[in-house]
Amino acid sequence: MPYTIGQLARLTGVTTRTLRHYDAIGLLKPSEVLENGYRIYHEDDVARLHQILVYRELGFELNAIKDILTTDQYNRMVVMENHLDLLAQEKQRIEALIQSVELAMQKSKEGLPMSEQDFDVFKREKIAANEAQYGEEIREKYGAEVVEKSNQHFSKMDKDSYAKIEALTVELGELLAKHVADNHPLGDAGQLIAKKHAEFLKAAWPDGLFSQEAHLGLVEMYTLDDRFKAYYDAFAEGATDYLYAAVVGFYWVEE
Repeated sequence: MPYTIGQLARLTGVTTRTLRHYDAIGLLKPSEVLENGYRIYHEDDVARLHQILVYRELGFELNAIKDILTTDQYNRMVVMENHLDLLAQEKQRIEALIQSVELAMQKSKEGLPMSEQDFDVFKREKIAANEAQYGEEIREKYGAEVVEKSNQHFSKMDKDSYAKIEALTVELGELLAKHVADNHPLGDAGQLIAKKHAEFLKAAWPDGLFSQEAHLGLVEMYTLDDRFKAYYDAFAEGATDYLYAAVVGFYWVEE
């Protein structure tokens, strides 16, 4: 049975924007493209998408999935074994992070401030977690040098600066949860959200990295990556697309 891109999206729960992205990078191309530009997917395409989703659930990056699906069975097993080793390392890292967080929580309950040593450990774990989850994509989009500068910036950050970032994160989440249902990203609330998101990036990124282009590119990436969508949509259904529209509108209004 053939499926249009909209039908495939409804069938699998994958957004049409993500399917277009998979097409653009050669990960999942439709069997047919009609003269009017409509993408038509066949059963083999659906089966391939299922494989992609399985590997995504296992934590593979898109480029790695593309390689896996085009390799022979032997090399595929080698890739899986290597990934299993990485997962084991990640498990150890997460267990260490859990211990650090539990210690920080215990200190908080006892009214003891987080020491500089505790904060340094926390920052290292935060950088490692971000690298494991998003490192490949952000390096591909912004380049290794930019990512390294960003990591260095975060590693040198003091507790007051981090507290500001955390406060902005909480405020953004609360604003999205409250206003996304209004479906008016170009209104006052939507533009406030776009402004707060810009403030968050300026605080989190090294000096000179933030720009209109970088901001627009980032929020567009949010809409293409299921992990970012899951993070923002947890505040409210459709929050990722709302944020994207709000930021696009913010710069359109500014011009």
